[in-house]
Amino acid sequence: MGGPNIFTYALLKSAIRGMTKSITCLSAQNGYSFRDNSFYPYNMSTSMLNGLLDMVHEVDTKAAAQIDDI
Repeated sequence: MGGPNIFTYALLKSAIRGMTKSITCLSAQNGYSFRDNSFYPYNMSTSMLNGLLDMVHEVDTKAAAQIDDI
């Protein structure tokens, strides 16, 4: 899901998902006998994520409380 200040992250994650779907369709059309998957790891503590969490705490305390519970 996109959000403020994460344009590149959202773009690349969407690109990986789209490329995986395209490879899957190509594989099925050509009868290849392998499966295509992509892996999306959960959030990791990075300076980018910490900055976003700080911003969420400032603008949406309800959402921040839900994030803190994870």
